[in-house]
Amino acid sequence: MKVIETTARSSEWDELRNRILGLIERGQPLVAWRVEHGPIGHKAEDALLAATLALLCADDLDVEHSRTLRRPMAEALPWLLQNVEEPARPEN
Repeated sequence: MKVIETTARSSEWDELRNRILGLIERGQPLVAWRVEHGPIGHKAEDALLAATLALLCADDLDVEHSRTLRRPMAEALPWLLQNVEEPARPEN
């Protein structure tokens, strides 16, 4: 969230988050989501929001934070990690 604040993207993030939550939490979509996914739906919702945050701030996130935010959703959408570099590994 620090990147959101330091890059003046708070309003853009709020709008995106509200649009996404509006798709899954209001009216019939919410009922369908809960019936189909049950309690695990909250984890999917968190993964979706984290991936959205990573994409919104992609140019300003370091590789480690970007991969951390994208990884849960990348299990379903592997393309999310395609352009994220592997972190450097220390030499032994």
